[in-house]
Amino acid sequence: MECAEALAYMHSYMYTHVIHGDIKPDNILLDDSICAKLSDFGISRLINTDSSVYTEHVIGSRGYMDPLFVRDGCLTVKSDVYSFGVVLLELITRKKPTTEDGKAGIVYLFTDALLKGPRGVRELFDVEISNQNNMKTLEGVAKLAGECLRMERDKRPEMIGMAERLRMLRKTLLQGQQQVDLFSWLRKSKSAPAAMASTTTISPSDVPTVTPTSSMTSSSQCRRFSHIKMKAATRNFDESLLVGEGEFGRVYRGEIDGGATMVAIKRLWSIQKKIKCLFYPPDDGGCEFRTIMEKRSKLCHRHIVPLIGYCNDNDQMMLVYKYMARGSLREQLFNTQKPPLTWIQRLEICIGAARGLDYLHRGADHDAIIHRNVKLSNILLDEEWDALISDNLETDTSEVFIGAMSPALLYMLPAGIASEQMSITSVLCYLRFFVVVLISTAAFLGNNSTW
Repeated sequence: MECAEALAYMHSYMYTHVIHGDIKPDNILLDDSICAKLSDFGISRLINTDSSVYTEHVIGSRGYMDPLFVRDGCLTVKSDVYSFGVVLLELITRKKPTTEDGKAGIVYLFTDALLKGPRGVRELFDVEISNQNNMKTLEGVAKLAGECLRMERDKRPEMIGMAERLRMLRKTLLQGQQQVDLFSWLRKSKSAPAAMASTTTISPSDVPTVTPTSSMTSSSQCRRFSHIKMKAATRNFDESLLVGEGEFGRVYRGEIDGGATMVAIKRLWSIQKKIKCLFYPPDDGGCEFRTIMEKRSKLCHRHIVPLIGYCNDNDQMMLVYKYMARGSLREQLFNTQKPPLTWIQRLEICIGAARGLDYLHRGADHDAIIHRNVKLSNILLDEEWDALISDNLETDTSEVFIGAMSPALLYMLPAGIASEQMSITSVLCYLRFFVVVLISTAAFLGNNSTW
């Protein structure tokens, strides 16, 4: 994966694109942390034009050279892609591309195995790493290698896409999942919600871990905290622990369970008035705080900020969430002196946010929910840079009257503003602007906005 990211940088991000020209295991070095580094740029070429460039000096390493480059001498980054595909095959098979005894190399064996189907490809895998737990991941890597080895340049993948797909395969392996089709979550299910709920497999990482205690409510599986415990967790709401302030209240960093768990405590103000005017049409009558908590606690997904518990004590109403160590996406883009997010990180954040919204919209184990306020400050990042959706998650209908609420109108679908109706289409309009800001690092309302 490190090699793929390095090649993606050379091919796409440098002002003058670099073709390495000799990608092979001998030129991939490992440091003490087993982190891969590309080396030996002795025959590399610099390409600063989109036009095809040809050379009569065709050089490289036998077994790794792109056959198309050998044939026509056309300099292109896709030659590196071919060589990278050969390296992938070596990694999963531990077989060399060339042999001294005249036997067929790994590329020929792999091409022949493809004709036999998946079973033929599995027989090539290194027995030291091939087992039932990682078979799907190995098949995914083999599929990527096959795409790299295509004999049509235009059909070979870009290294940017290769790096992202390898990263997702690694995540899949670490999570113990067996799903290689990385974007199957985008496909709309035609099944009824009940059927979907009965057949969908949920990864353990998608479900927040909650330790059962006597303070849990049986109906919502959400811990209830006293006002005294909340004061202790925040040192009596010390201003130094204040991490944010919004329309519903102030958010403090705190510690519970004897300091073992870091949490974000949202101390609400005028909650009944806010719930009535923001979540319901006029004259609807509002709802009880407990009902809101029961609906919110049903949301269990890897890309939704977990609600750990709440406080409803002595007119003090608070929500206790898992603490997001890296803050909001807005802070990472505009309010930090740290190095900017890489393209791979931004792409993963986009995917994570989309997965969270997809979960809210589908409503498999809850009523369909429309977020209504997708913006950078409501996308939080945990220690692993995973994106989690926060705020405005108590809504419980798929068509919501906007009423007195006024989110950033610039990001709303015009039809939603005119009709005062919010739908899933409106949220997708939010997401569209969110993606544009993420890839351009430009705030639509300026750096002083709350978006």
